[in-house]
Amino acid sequence: MLECQCDELLSELTNLRAGGRRQPHRIAGGGGGVGKAEAARAPSSSCPPPAFPYAEGSGPASVYWEWFRRALATRLRAAAATSSAGPDAVLKEPTAAGVCRTCADVFGLRLSEAEVAHLHSAPVSAEWLRGVLAAA
Repeated sequence: MLECQCDELLSELTNLRAGGRRQPHRIAGGGGGVGKAEAARAPSSSCPPPAFPYAEGSGPASVYWEWFRRALATRLRAAAATSSAGPDAVLKEPTAAGVCRTCADVFGLRLSEAEVAHLHSAPVSAEWLRGVLAAA
């Protein structure tokens, strides 16, 4: 028999069966249940910092950050495709908090706590965001 190592829904279901109120479902990765104002806030202390300090060029840190930039570009393009705004909407406020706010308010995309932590560790600027969006 498999032992449950993660309780995503059992506590919520048990609470509902016992007559409790339904509450917003929150996960450790952030996203669900986070309000727009909270989406742009600095990452919580429960989220570990990025594995490497920001780097470009060669080496393990730059590879790590290249994968983050590619993943962010994919998320931004996908979210922009479902909204009336294009991916360049993030350039209107080219800061970490501005990207989080644009994702929440314009794209309807909630970034995870890990993504927010990475954005706050990256040199977010209009030039950096253009490079992210231009990445393959």
